[in-house]
Amino acid sequence: PGTGGERRRNSMTPGADDGDEEKEAEFVREEAREEEGTTTTNATTTEPLKSEDHRPISLAFRGNTRGSLRSHVIPSLRSLNRSDWDLDADGATTPSKYMKLLARSRFCLHLRGTRVYAPRLIEAMLFGCVPVIVADGYDLPLSWFLDWDAFSVRMSEREGVNATYVAE
Repeated sequence: PGTGGERRRNSMTPGADDGDEEKEAEFVREEAREEEGTTTTNATTTEPLKSEDHRPISLAFRGNTRGSLRSHVIPSLRSLNRSDWDLDADGATTPSKYMKLLARSRFCLHLRGTRVYAPRLIEAMLFGCVPVIVADGYDLPLSWFLDWDAFSVRMSEREGVNATYVAE
């Protein structure tokens, strides 16, 4: 328990409290809907975009290339030169740009990294981006509650390393 003047930190907007985070997230979602011509009648809802056709990015990734899996998969996918993919692996982005990316992406690549859990998987789900999970022996968060097979794509690390074949 704090004194009331403290702010809770989170992964998307360091230093922001929950109210500020939700306002920023809704602003980004509404901005994405306006750009795609899919605004909703109630700007306070968190409705997904009306059609997947209005998500111009087919596959998105933000992160780094640390680890043997990432160092193989990301360069392999980039070599396909797909204009509808956004696979930036320098690890740097602003919260607003990251949320906008998720709101405009159909699939979000989640590669096993150097940490056991990362917030990226849950963040992708919150913006309606289908997680593509490449990991062996990975205990998915909230698996006691969520049926991951119902809304995600999962592949082994071997399939991930051969991702150019899978993607084609």
